[in-house]
Amino acid sequence: MFLWEVGKRKTLLPHELFTFFCLTGWAARKCLMVIENVEKVLAIELMAACQALDLQRPLKATEKLEKLHHHVREVAKVEYMAQDYVFSEYIERLSQEIRNNNIVKVVTSSH
Repeated sequence: MFLWEVGKRKTLLPHELFTFFCLTGWAARKCLMVIENVEKVLAIELMAACQALDLQRPLKATEKLEKLHHHVREVAKVEYMAQDYVFSEYIERLSQEIRNNNIVKVVTSSH
């Protein structure tokens, strides 16, 4: 970026200011899209982890993982998948739980 010297102050050239502010809004929207996609990826990974725990029964996982599994199955109402489904509803539910910080609260709660 080129600076334009006015007296003793250096400032951006007018067209660079325009470009900077135009790209800032776009970058913020792009960042929000990335965050939403990460929430969906985490939701899918969480569904897969819960499915893996179910397939390993009667073995038990750690207490925190069992609490998380219970939360996903009972509170978020993501069912065991015995066959292929359209997962978009489950992904959206778990994304919402992640967005609302409920997953972190379940794992970090002491009881």
